[in-house]
Amino acid sequence: MFNLSNLHIGQSRTLLYICSGVHFIALYSIFVSFIPAFHKSLFSLFVVMSFAYFIYNRLCRDSSSIVSIGWSAENGCIQLFLRDGMRLDVAELKQTSVLPFVICLLCKVEERLFPIPVIVFWDACTPQEFRRLRVLALHRSVKPNGEAVQ
Repeated sequence: MFNLSNLHIGQSRTLLYICSGVHFIALYSIFVSFIPAFHKSLFSLFVVMSFAYFIYNRLCRDSSSIVSIGWSAENGCIQLFLRDGMRLDVAELKQTSVLPFVICLLCKVEERLFPIPVIVFWDACTPQEFRRLRVLALHRSVKPNGEAVQ
């Protein structure tokens, strides 16, 4: 069957470029707006702090971030592995969005109150692993009780 044993999620340049572009557009919009200089500097400071926080989170991620995914299509189970070594079994795959360059999974886990979003860009893993993840996400082969979907 078509399985994905251990997909390691690395750093994505695409996400960095998108976030950098959004922050740059926000700064440009602030500077061309017709508001007082004090407010421009205050808003600019907030945007720069937001960008610095994003970069800090990308480079020094906390221990609760997801670093790899294991997906067994024949068993119908998904496992998320955290940086601190903890494994989370996905009870339900609530929603999937598959685009040519990004895959978004909304995973319901028993240990957490809210669903966990897992976003994987095309450059965060190897092309073969990304293709496998796309196929598995398109077919959505997980049920809440772990039985495989046909």
